[in-house]
Amino acid sequence: YWDGQFEDARLALALAQTAQRAGARMHNHTRVTALIPVQNGWQVRLLDPRRGTLRTVQARCVVNATGVWVDGLRTQESAVKPMVSPSQGVHLVLDASFLPGQHAMLVPRTRDGRVLFALPWLGHTIVGTTDTRVEGITRNIGMHAGGVLIAPGKLTDFCPLYQQPGSDSAVS
Repeated sequence: YWDGQFEDARLALALAQTAQRAGARMHNHTRVTALIPVQNGWQVRLLDPRRGTLRTVQARCVVNATGVWVDGLRTQESAVKPMVSPSQGVHLVLDASFLPGQHAMLVPRTRDGRVLFALPWLGHTIVGTTDTRVEGITRNIGMHAGGVLIAPGKLTDFCPLYQQPGSDSAVS
């Protein structure tokens, strides 16, 4: 899991700034309401929900950076099969004292078949499970029933941390 330790927000900003310097136009907090193929690219209809304004722009290329909602935009253009299966993981950020050092820990199979991991992360310990498939992803995601698997009081059942976390141990 070392490959996942980076500042994703900082990376997204760096990519947007680089694209803008190369001539791309950025549209943040904007919803695509129509994506229409045209001879030299795309006609894109945009809704700015903060201002309540609609506009149409021409684009040679459209970057679909919508995460788990990628298929919602893809299917506006044509009848394509979904390529993303929405899933949800559970991750707790604990004090670094729960897993001192620089080594990660992996439980390859819990009772319900998921992977459980604990690793040092930005001066803390992050403990999590692999993702669980969910139906109908929403913007306000809450903890699902499978998240109980890594509730702080149960962690040492699965992962030999140096101390038993309590319900007040999670930093976030």
